[in-house]
Amino acid sequence: MKRLYRILQAAAVCAAGIFAIGSLLRCWDHAAHPERYVLMSAPWYLDIQLGACLTAALLGVLLLAMWAVKRRMR
Repeated sequence: MKRLYRILQAAAVCAAGIFAIGSLLRCWDHAAHPERYVLMSAPWYLDIQLGACLTAALLGVLLLAMWAVKRRMR
């Protein structure tokens, strides 16, 4: 059970890190090349918002699984 808990914990950290790095790269790309985003019908930060929602859902599932595993370890 401890091994499963550590795997879930690593997955949660990786998901949060991937979201953070991807968001920073998107912001830097927009700052460096704003002309790429001028003709888009949606705002440039929409991908970041969608990623935040998906990451929050994934983290919620992972945290719920971690809670269940920790509860069974007792």
